[in-house]
Amino acid sequence: MNKAIADIDLDGTNEIIFTDYLQGSPEKWPGDVYVLNGATGALKYNYTTTNNSAEGAVSLANVDSDDYMEIIVPSYYGVYVFDYDPSANKLKQKWNNSDGRIYGATVVYDIDRDNEYELVYTTSDFDCAAGKNCVNQINYDQRNGRLL
Repeated sequence: MNKAIADIDLDGTNEIIFTDYLQGSPEKWPGDVYVLNGATGALKYNYTTTNNSAEGAVSLANVDSDDYMEIIVPSYYGVYVFDYDPSANKLKQKWNNSDGRIYGATVVYDIDRDNEYELVYTTSDFDCAAGKNCVNQINYDQRNGRLL
């Protein structure tokens, strides 16, 4: 379970953000992103991914320059980006990809210094499920998910 802490809904209270993971069979576990009230521990929001457990740490950054930080989740097979939707008071999925077999966290950084964040993560062909495209490489996504 990988955690992050931030006030993602700007209500003045930090939230605890984490994902779940099934040891031994992560590809058979849908995986959830949970957001708990940092003061009470009560569940505030959650979102079930469809692309397996999240083994890497959650990253937080305001990659689209709105008022709210995005929650960036490296799942077993792909990166998911979530945003807080104030009009519906819930998390919404902004985009995802299906890059295969991600180990570790997604780093958020402006690599090319163009004032736009890139999401940097590594994929591996180790322990790749049949039918998945897993390659040993460093990847980066830019501008809300368009692969470069």
